[in-house]
Amino acid sequence: MQKYTVKDFSHLKGIGEISDKAMQMHFKLYEGYVNNTNIILEKLKDESVKVNSPEWNEINRRLGWEWNGMRNHELFFESLTSTPTTGTPAFFEPLKKQFESICKIRGIGWAMLVQDKVTKQLLNIWVNEHDAGMLSDVNIILNIDMFEHAYITDFGTDRQKYIDSLWKHIDWKVIEKRLA
Repeated sequence: MQKYTVKDFSHLKGIGEISDKAMQMHFKLYEGYVNNTNIILEKLKDESVKVNSPEWNEINRRLGWEWNGMRNHELFFESLTSTPTTGTPAFFEPLKKQFESICKIRGIGWAMLVQDKVTKQLLNIWVNEHDAGMLSDVNIILNIDMFEHAYITDFGTDRQKYIDSLWKHIDWKVIEKRLA
């Protein structure tokens, strides 16, 4: 089995109003998702763990949490740039207000702009935690981490200030490539 490796996103330290301390904590959490994904995948190959045993069941349930935590963070970090950007692309303007409203839903999770692979329709959705509410067969175009660890250190409970800071650092070239 090929192990997943932690990607280096250290170039994102010091972006906008997000402190290095907050980013370093965020990177450490992401590293935990990668490591736990590898541990779980290794355990699933372990023949001493009996299929349908309580341990085997729990390992399989946990895989979605750790995997999605890993991948959601990679997509999030990959969509950011340390160089400030201006404006938003025309395709996103009509979706931006609703996307910001999705970001402000009470609770922990992810605000996502996804594209239905069948109809090509763009949808703003809320994904609770890492997995509950994730739509099947969609491309994730843009995702924003709305867990408290992403914003509370620097912005307290002011989600709008966090969102405004992120808008200035979205790499729209990456977003448009995902849309294509």
